[in-house]
Amino acid sequence: MKLDEWHAVLETEPATPNQVGAIMAEFRRLGFAGRYDRTERLAASAALLELGELDSMRDLVMGDAGRLLRMLQRFRDRAGLNAAVVAARSPAVLPRGMSFREVVLLAIGGWRELPRPPLR
Repeated sequence: MKLDEWHAVLETEPATPNQVGAIMAEFRRLGFAGRYDRTERLAASAALLELGELDSMRDLVMGDAGRLLRMLQRFRDRAGLNAAVVAARSPAVLPRGMSFREVVLLAIGGWRELPRPPLR
């Protein structure tokens, strides 16, 4: 399979049960307990993936599930995840000159990977 064919698979095939299970395990690690946090989990996932809304984790495609899993694995705690979700929902609160990706990296402790924003 060629790379462009693999990319097409990632964009169209549903997330695997293993991916969905791993995502759910990460949410449990971050303090989302059971079915009562379902709405919040789905809203956070949609915000991080910059999707309009998400009705079920089973609606994710393989590529989005992989991206979400990698993001969740990097959050130290629920507070960091919540900060990234707030930034995703309100682009106006992004620090001047910073992208959403940079704010997420800051929230998950990946600040060493970023250039410092210019002082104004």
